[in-house]
Amino acid sequence: MKIAVVGCGIAGSCVSILLNRQGHEVHLLEQAPALRPIGAGVMLQPLGQCVLERMGLLGQVIANAEPIYELHAIQRSGRTMIKMPFAAAGVGMHAYGVHRGDIFEVLLKDVRECQIPIELNVTVTQTTVSNNQVAIECSDGRRIDGFDRVIFANGSKCGLRSKSGFRKREKEYEYAAIWCSLESTQVRNQLLQIVEGSTRLMGILPMGNGRASLFWGLACRDRERCMQQPIAKWKEELRRFYPAASETIESIQDWSCATYGTYRRASVTPVYDSHHVFLGDAAHANSPHLGQGLNFAMLDAYRFAKALQDLGDWQKAGQRFVKEQRDNSRYYRFVTALLTPFFQSDGRWRGIVRDCTLPLLHRTPIIRGQMALTMTGLKSGFLGGPLKWDE
Repeated sequence: MKIAVVGCGIAGSCVSILLNRQGHEVHLLEQAPALRPIGAGVMLQPLGQCVLERMGLLGQVIANAEPIYELHAIQRSGRTMIKMPFAAAGVGMHAYGVHRGDIFEVLLKDVRECQIPIELNVTVTQTTVSNNQVAIECSDGRRIDGFDRVIFANGSKCGLRSKSGFRKREKEYEYAAIWCSLESTQVRNQLLQIVEGSTRLMGILPMGNGRASLFWGLACRDRERCMQQPIAKWKEELRRFYPAASETIESIQDWSCATYGTYRRASVTPVYDSHHVFLGDAAHANSPHLGQGLNFAMLDAYRFAKALQDLGDWQKAGQRFVKEQRDNSRYYRFVTALLTPFFQSDGRWRGIVRDCTLPLLHRTPIIRGQMALTMTGLKSGFLGGPLKWDE
């Protein structure tokens, strides 16, 4: 088939590579004027590693990454709230701290080696189906005809969820974070989070090669006030909050290394029809508090491409894709929505509840194992164990 993939991000590039290897004629459409590595540090969870391994790309991605063996969350006072090793999941794997741009560079290199055409500056506004062919209409008035199918993989802000009979749900969170990529080796082999109540959150994720990503939770209403002040004043605020991170904070040079990323919860129903499918954040976006967005984007790409390869029929592939992703997608959406307000929201009581319950939960053996498995991204559902890749 001739397939248009809208969005040249993680999900879009992954599915393009996989479908190209199956012999489909894939065309990537990207609204940005240029392709460049963007974003900050991400957790490449065991889930994402499994997908990249099956694509033959894992070694390239983790070559310069930082192994992450545990999540360590502490209160501002220094008291440990949770210290969760990946080993407690019992899957024999750990995470990696990596810059999102490093993953994208590896995927883009493979896209180009596959000679998949990429058209930039294309903002898709809608699609129309006629005679079993899909035409794509663009914001500049262009019409691109002749596709058999279209895949939407253009992220959490995808504006096409309500088109062609699909039903969307969207919610903007009132809190998000400033992300900085910087030079630092102060934190090694763990994701460190420092919290105070539910309104103050700092995190440091090492990314390998002497790099780290620092994030600072911030209400959306305070973004302009914070990012218009001198960088020295903001750095002083960070130092007052957690003096032990002074070495990392000092490496922040100016506001050019910082970006403000908003959080969004969004979904679309159904995720496919006879000519379209939504993948990754375009299908099911969540806040990043479980660190699974990028990993589930790659899983979606792998699952749908594998279903299409095995069944040879778009409709049947869509049906199997929905069945395979239903339980673990619902589980992670529920857990993420449940946890997010306890880490970033107004209201003192949420922080108190979290600080009282998490230390108890992660010390309870059965619960501890399930929490660790959830952290890997491999939990298959509310009652299930690890995902079974051979089914």
